[in-house]
Amino acid sequence: MQTHINQSMAACPAFGFDGSGRWNTRIVETNNGKEKRVGLWLKPRHTFTAPYRNISVDAWRGIRDMFNVARGRLLAFRFLDHREPPTVDAQFGIGDGVQTVFQLSTAVTIDGLTFTRVVSAPRAGVSVSVDGVPSSPTISDSTGAVTFAVAPAIGAVLRWSGTYDLWVRFDSDDLPFSLDNVNAHNGSVSVVEVEPPSA
Repeated sequence: MQTHINQSMAACPAFGFDGSGRWNTRIVETNNGKEKRVGLWLKPRHTFTAPYRNISVDAWRGIRDMFNVARGRLLAFRFLDHREPPTVDAQFGIGDGVQTVFQLSTAVTIDGLTFTRVVSAPRAGVSVSVDGVPSSPTISDSTGAVTFAVAPAIGAVLRWSGTYDLWVRFDSDDLPFSLDNVNAHNGSVSVVEVEPPSA
């Protein structure tokens, strides 16, 4: 059964785009007044609200069509985080002379702790280099898997540049929009990040 639509929803043309990543932490207070903290998730879950202001009838129909094809909250689709700048020369792997398939990702390290974000919905135009030399592997736009015809050499540094979507679903089975004049619609759409499709 299909669970994902490999299409990105129309860009958000209005100010007021809002989104955040949410972690899930359990905090237990002990008898001596201290606390114990347990992280329940390995990665944050993002939610977004995208406003659409004075959009054309055709633009509204595009959003409505995605909503109906997705069956409201049922199916996932691609969505661009408008706050996220393009990725530039992010390392996503080190060659070992054997492995040919790698996963696109970005990482940030602070005080020795690293958070890695898996990139599973790269957009067109992603570029890859091996030790600074441009390469042309096969890149899955639905999983972010990068497949080389020949395994990168031992110690070769793999980097990528480009933009990417997130996999999301609608957060409502309703799609309220107002018709403020004969040529324009107004409304907003809320979406929630979900798991990418299986390879």
